[in-house]
Amino acid sequence: MIEPLITVVIPTYNRVDWLMECLASILDQSLSVDKYEIIVVVDGSTDSTVIRLESLVRRHSNITFHYISNSGPG
Repeated sequence: MIEPLITVVIPTYNRVDWLMECLASILDQSLSVDKYEIIVVVDGSTDSTVIRLESLVRRHSNITFHYISNSGPG
């Protein structure tokens, strides 16, 4: 795999609707998907964030996510 030019890192906690809107906006860009990657860090979310991300990851090879225990604001 060619290394992407851009890495977008998105931290999130229980904001699944906003996260999906954000990801849709990024995926809608004209830049080729092999030029960027999206890394989502799920900070212990208890909503449907993980389920929705699993679905997106299956369809978009440039999206990954990491689930961590809730650790509060950065």
